[in-house]
Amino acid sequence: MSYDWYNILKAWPSCPLTRPAIRPAIPTATWLLSLSYGKSTYANLKLTKAKIGKTDAAEATATVTNVGPVAADEAVQRYLTHPPKAGAQTPLFALKGLRRLTLKPGASAQVKFALTPAQLALIDKGGSAFAPSGPVTVWVSGSLPSARSPALGAPKPVSAVLTIK
Repeated sequence: MSYDWYNILKAWPSCPLTRPAIRPAIPTATWLLSLSYGKSTYANLKLTKAKIGKTDAAEATATVTNVGPVAADEAVQRYLTHPPKAGAQTPLFALKGLRRLTLKPGASAQVKFALTPAQLALIDKGGSAFAPSGPVTVWVSGSLPSARSPALGAPKPVSAVLTIK
């Protein structure tokens, strides 16, 4: 099933996402809010390595549980947050992975995401990718891991910090 969210939100003036006073504060990826009849929770985000070199890779694993009374599809999303770097574009949250799960009521599943050097890279002012050093927060959630998402009913995200040497 496909929805034309632009026209639905445009025709729904009372929707918080369409109010001009709120719109500038909401990141452009708000459409990634997981729209599901189910209710999921996220837990146990673990990294295979806490520290890696600039050319190394790691893996993130999280547990997703359907705590609702019906079977549900969940769009499990992985975001990265780098601390601001001088001369680099550092988005608040960068979507770097997406997995779709179908879970029966009460069922849990482990979701794994690779963390490759290309996914961990930042972009400089010239448009070239470079390997940063320092901490990177890895988020796994059903929506953008901002404060606004849980206020809209999304599950609480889980996070872990990966350090790049």
